[in-house]
Amino acid sequence: MKKISLLRYSMWLLGWRMFLPAVFIAILMAINVDLSSSVTSILPTMMAAMFSGQRFARDNGQTVPANDVRRFAFRATLIGVVVEVVASAFWGVLLVGPEFFHAIASVYLGGSMVPMIGITVFLVAVMYFGNRFFVSMGAKNELKAAAKRAQVQR
Repeated sequence: MKKISLLRYSMWLLGWRMFLPAVFIAILMAINVDLSSSVTSILPTMMAAMFSGQRFARDNGQTVPANDVRRFAFRATLIGVVVEVVASAFWGVLLVGPEFFHAIASVYLGGSMVPMIGITVFLVAVMYFGNRFFVSMGAKNELKAAAKRAQVQR
């Protein structure tokens, strides 16, 4: 039985994390509707985990075992935190400039550290549970779709 590829997950996560802000910026420029929010941090995690679960089910013909789900969710969350830091720094510098880092530092130095830590912990928890849920959901949906494809071919 093959394991869930963390490299493939990382590529999906980085791709979605870099793609969504570009789409939101294009929508903002085209129709003046601002869609940017924390969804740019959470949706890529959900999509990457779901695609990883689908691939696992396609390769193995079964759902992801519970212990593998927990192990994957923990490792994927660590990868997600790194990707989030890199992508946020990239988009922050691209859109704001080098002052972006001064703005981030001022939040921590200005007495807003406790709320920022709370928000960060919340987002990491959502990332972890999103990985757990969506990797399983992706595998289950892939198996259902494969069963339907097989039934239609008969």
